[in-house]
Amino acid sequence: MARTNKNNTKQRKTTTKKNNTGKRVKQTAKSSRIELNRLVILVLVLILIIFAVNIIVRKVDSNRTYYTELEDGTKENNSRKLKSKKKLDVAEVKDIQITSQNGISNIEMTVKNTTSEKISGFAAKIQLVDKEGNEVYMTPAFISDLEAKEEYRTSITVPKDLTDAYDMIITKNET
Repeated sequence: MARTNKNNTKQRKTTTKKNNTGKRVKQTAKSSRIELNRLVILVLVLILIIFAVNIIVRKVDSNRTYYTELEDGTKENNSRKLKSKKKLDVAEVKDIQITSQNGISNIEMTVKNTTSEKISGFAAKIQLVDKEGNEVYMTPAFISDLEAKEEYRTSITVPKDLTDAYDMIITKNET
């Protein structure tokens, strides 16, 4: 509540507060509101900065390429999603690597029988997709006979640069 002095002028309500050094400092209610307003503005500015950085990072990630170019001109895919293990019916596909030179790509992978029985060879389809899941390239493949727990390394050569693929989907042909 404001008090009036003899001249009928309003006086501000003051409080005393200790500052960082331990000294008592007089503070008016108005200066407290100013400090609170400054704090609110600072928090809003920080939120806007975080929001802007998030938008920029998303834009950069959407333009991201998934390959590294080596000194000899060979491109090597480095997508973590593509390199992750893939389950294929009774087999597992892992250690996937795509390299390309002069527009010709080599897709290498390890295929492992995950069962305790021999599996007969079968036809499969390999689809390479971009980050949105759109097909970039499709090629047939054949998975050879595999003894129980056996694995082998295989490769497929295709006449297209596929090093910017994000993921690989491999499915068994049901024919």
